[in-house]
Amino acid sequence: MYYFLGVFLILLGHVLAQNKQINRVNVTVYYESLCPYARNFTINQLYPILQGNLSHYVNLELIPYGKANRTSDINSDVSFNCQHGPIECYGNLIQGCSRDLIDYGSNTDDLGFNKNHLDFVECFMKNVTSHSTRTQAEEAVVRCSKPKVISASRLKTCANNTFGIQHLIHYGKITDSFQKPLEHVPTIVFNGVYNEEESDGAQEDFLAELCSKIIEPKPKECDSAKILQRKSSKSSVNSFHTISQFLIWYTLVLMFYLST
Repeated sequence: MYYFLGVFLILLGHVLAQNKQINRVNVTVYYESLCPYARNFTINQLYPILQGNLSHYVNLELIPYGKANRTSDINSDVSFNCQHGPIECYGNLIQGCSRDLIDYGSNTDDLGFNKNHLDFVECFMKNVTSHSTRTQAEEAVVRCSKPKVISASRLKTCANNTFGIQHLIHYGKITDSFQKPLEHVPTIVFNGVYNEEESDGAQEDFLAELCSKIIEPKPKECDSAKILQRKSSKSSVNSFHTISQFLIWYTLVLMFYLST
C-alpha cells in the first residue's frame, strides 16, 4: 500500500509542477528603442507591472528591431535603416547587446526573464526620445549601466563593432520570421499566438491582458484587472484541463491498486 501511495504522491507532484509551469505566460515584445509608443508601453505598462509578484508569472522576450531593415554591400558589410533614424539604430544595437551581455544576477532567481536587462531597457528608454542625439543616447547608456551588472564601455564597444551588428541581425531575422515588415510597434504576443486586439489592448492595459492569460488560481494582483469574461473563460478551460489530468492520474493509480 505504501508503494502505491508513493507512486500517487510522485504523480501528484508531477501534475502540480506542470500546473505551475502552465501558469507562466510567454510574452514577446517586438519594439524599437526610440518609438514613442514602445517607450510608453515599456515605461508605464510592462516595467511597473513586472516589478512585483506578477514577474513570476511571465516568460519575457524583448526583440529590439521593429520596422528596421538591413542591406549588405558588395563587401558583405551590413547597414541598418531605422524608422526613427540612425540614433534609433544605435539604440537598437545597444539594446541587442544589453540583452546578450547583461548578467542575470541574483535578482533574476526563479524568473522567466533577465530582470537586470529589463531594468536597463526601461532606464534607457526613459532617458531618450525620438529626437535624441547620439550624445544623449550615449549618456543614457552611461546613466543606465550598473557597475556590478554591465559597464557602459562594454555596451558601447559591442554596439560599435561586428558583435553588435550580428546581435541586431539575429533579432532582425526573428522579427522577419514573425512578420515582415512588422506592422505595429510595439507588437505584443502572448503564448506565441499573435492577436492584434490583444496586442493593442496590452498597450492600454497590460495587466488585464496578462491576467486573462494566467490560468486559475490567479494571483491577487489580478483581482483589480478589467478582464473580459470571454478571456477568463479561456483560462478556465486551461484550468479544467489541468484538473482533468490530475483526476486521470488519480483514477489510474486507484484502479491499479484495487486490481492487485
